[in-house]
Amino acid sequence: MNSKECVHLVDEASHKCLAYSASRAQDWRTSQHALLGVSLWQFATDEIRLAETELANEGWWELHAPLPKAFITSEAVHDRIRIWAGEIVWERLYLSDGTPVRLVTSSRAASA
Repeated sequence: MNSKECVHLVDEASHKCLAYSASRAQDWRTSQHALLGVSLWQFATDEIRLAETELANEGWWELHAPLPKAFITSEAVHDRIRIWAGEIVWERLYLSDGTPVRLVTSSRAASA
């Protein structure tokens, strides 16, 4: 993924990482290939878990192209990645085979 933004792409059903930008790899302090195929759900902060539960009430699963979901998360440090405190935006995209995927864009909080 060549985006200059701090982004990653996950399968919506499994949360497996499909791709991530070089800036995301730097943020996570890993190579740009180390987490491909790994479910990122295990690293989710409480705010990410809450945002996921809110999707059903917002009609996310019923809509072909739901509006992006934005929320603020706290920092979390894991053995394999670090999630910085700041805003996260989820957007639904589709692979060529019709598989729904989620583009995740984040920006650090001003104090980070």
